[in-house]
Amino acid sequence: MIVTVFRHALLRRAYGVLLSIMLLGQISLAAELSIAVARTPLSLPIFVAAQQGFFSDQGIHVHLQEVSGGHRALAAVLAGQVDIGTASDSVLMFNSLKRSDFVTLGYFVSSPSDLSIVAHRDSPQTPDQWRGKSVGVVKSASSEYLMHSWLLLNGIDPQQVNFMDVQPEAMAEALKQRKVEAVSIWEPTTFALLKQVNGSVVLPSHGLHTLTFHLISTRSTATRRAADMQAVLRAIDQAETFIRKQPQTAQSILRSTLQADQAFIDWIWPRYHYQLGLDQALISSLESQARWSMENGLSNLVEVPNYLNFVDSGPLRTVRHSAVSLIE
Repeated sequence: MIVTVFRHALLRRAYGVLLSIMLLGQISLAAELSIAVARTPLSLPIFVAAQQGFFSDQGIHVHLQEVSGGHRALAAVLAGQVDIGTASDSVLMFNSLKRSDFVTLGYFVSSPSDLSIVAHRDSPQTPDQWRGKSVGVVKSASSEYLMHSWLLLNGIDPQQVNFMDVQPEAMAEALKQRKVEAVSIWEPTTFALLKQVNGSVVLPSHGLHTLTFHLISTRSTATRRAADMQAVLRAIDQAETFIRKQPQTAQSILRSTLQADQAFIDWIWPRYHYQLGLDQALISSLESQARWSMENGLSNLVEVPNYLNFVDSGPLRTVRHSAVSLIE
């Protein structure tokens, strides 16, 4: 009888160990996914999804790698360092002139005024006075495209202005030292520049370019991990509903993530439309930007790329079919 009791005890213990192994196996089934996310108000849905547990709700463990600028996020994707990156339509366009191994899964926010032109209060006032002057831009990003558009709008020949490649963290010093007369940059750098550089002002540029911010992955990763891409989009969709229904909490998340004060949140909050999308207007915008690049010698291509080849609409169609209005 003692042997029988002992045997039962061993069996119960073995069963417990087996159950623990099975449970651990189930836990490990949750997909691991890495996202390079730009530290900008544009990325709020991703910050919300992470902090509110929406990614976990969808069965994925997401690791966020915060970077300064979408150009760096996409570079991390193309270098194989992360699975997904957040980047603007312009960053997508510039990279499409050099390679075709990546796709957008869709944009999750749009803004007509995330980008600004910041200049000295006593910057040149007439087109002729801009001849030979220098401006600071982040090359191959929306910053460069906006500056070019702003110069043309104001009758200034971009060919007669020196475009300097200046990273966001170096723009304040470039303005202070008068290495550049103006810079084109996104938030939160614009807000910081106005506080750091005496006599700096924002020049009118509202509506010159409506920026869209995208989830971008390599083509192979998007295909191989289609179910995980759907899970990411579902979590972001949840986050955007949360932002609309609980704006004060969403603002608090943005404030703590960017280590910003409420004055900054109030400054930028009305500028963003957080909603997933893939539409024909995006394709037209990318084509227009590509033509601009080719006409200004920024690419050796002779034909505008077919931007439908840079879109993987399948995951978003599955998650929110109404968000896709492409002519495919």
